[in-house]
Amino acid sequence: RHANVSRLFRNAGGQHELRTAWLAQAAPAGEFDPGVLRSGGGVAESAGERGDDGADGDARAHRTVLTGLHACGDLTTTAIGAFVNRSDLWGLVCVGCCYHLMADGAFPASRHMRQRELHLSRHLRMLASKALERELRPHADAAATADADAPDRTLWRPMLTLVLRDSLGVDVRARHAELQVGRVAHRSASWVAYARAALAQLGFDPDAVCETELLELERRCSAHDLLRVKKLEVLRLALAPAVEAAIALDRLLHVLESGQASAAWIVRMFDARESPRCLGIVCHR
Repeated sequence: RHANVSRLFRNAGGQHELRTAWLAQAAPAGEFDPGVLRSGGGVAESAGERGDDGADGDARAHRTVLTGLHACGDLTTTAIGAFVNRSDLWGLVCVGCCYHLMADGAFPASRHMRQRELHLSRHLRMLASKALERELRPHADAAATADADAPDRTLWRPMLTLVLRDSLGVDVRARHAELQVGRVAHRSASWVAYARAALAQLGFDPDAVCETELLELERRCSAHDLLRVKKLEVLRLALAPAVEAAIALDRLLHVLESGQASAAWIVRMFDARESPRCLGIVCHR
């Protein structure tokens, strides 16, 4: 799906056009030159080492486009930094991913955003990786029906908070940042199994709360509670595009402020139902 990017590059003086693109773990054998990734010389150095004409190598260097689909966490920041600081990179196409894995100082990167003292918490950045279109797609989708028999895990994390607060006396507000259990729910077949695994993950005795108490909590959390939580989640998801747009805009401003790009865009690269992280930074010298 590189038609939009190809059109942008082709319109930039008519000299640049995407010829080959791969969406795989590796490029086809013999078609990718690892010399492109070597520090310092880019494609020009690689061409020279093979004995190619130096002038041709220099010309090829200025046609090098750095791509990242999807570039996890700070990798997008690194790719943008490479474009800004390396004159042998002509263009950049980069779609971010896993925004919650960005270093705390990576946002904001632009002077414009820093002057406004904007801040996005880790949880807000995690929200930017989601898409309302994907979360609300019909349950008839193959991806949904494949997991149709799985338990509804929506309430497990809020229920764990109740266990920590009421049964173990943990100040969950004061310790919120450190009470992270990751993807334990996806590896658990039941609420009790999840509670045990999550407590162990957090450094507590997994048997600190008896099974009877855990099952009673599950019984008390009614369908009404589930509906309330899901409504809140939908409201949160409605904000996800705005958070991702703020991150993408900050990155675009950083590129423009560097003075290294003659043109730069934010491009919606993918359908959000297929790829919730769908905004890309596209720029060239």
